[in-house]
Amino acid sequence: MSARLDSQLTGEEESALEQHLAGCARCRTEWAWLQHADALFAGPPLATPSPLLAQNVMARVQRHATRMTMLRGGMILFLGIVIILGMVIIPMVALSGPMDTVASSPATVSALVGVIVRIAGILATLAQAAYLVLRAVVASPGIAALVVYALAAAALVLWWVRIVAGPGSLTMR
Repeated sequence: MSARLDSQLTGEEESALEQHLAGCARCRTEWAWLQHADALFAGPPLATPSPLLAQNVMARVQRHATRMTMLRGGMILFLGIVIILGMVIIPMVALSGPMDTVASSPATVSALVGVIVRIAGILATLAQAAYLVLRAVVASPGIAALVVYALAAAALVLWWVRIVAGPGSLTMR
């Protein structure tokens, strides 16, 4: 029946279908439904979009991308200013009171110098320990394999990010 609606039946097949429909009430009902459904699609042609639709959509996408780039840049600038101000102003305000107290008392200055010397000694010991660990790792025979593995992993991660994000997404705009 659908082949008949699509005009794909030969003369023999069409006459056989007509004979069958004449004798089968169930198929006649189905044929009526199929004709009705086909008539719904045979109405007026679909409206075609404006020739400027693609141009307008792409212009809007470009405007949105420009706005997002400006917003992202503004947010980065704002956060940078907040971080820098936080790193400069907060310590200045927080240390202004204690600095006045420390500067006016020689005993406090002496104790503070002692604490700073002890902290420097601890940091020097930690730096020596880190140097020894680093030397032991570098001197081990498996370091070359570890470096090759780390470089391969980094290359694969960058390759994956490029595939996921799309070409040109890792370049600065």
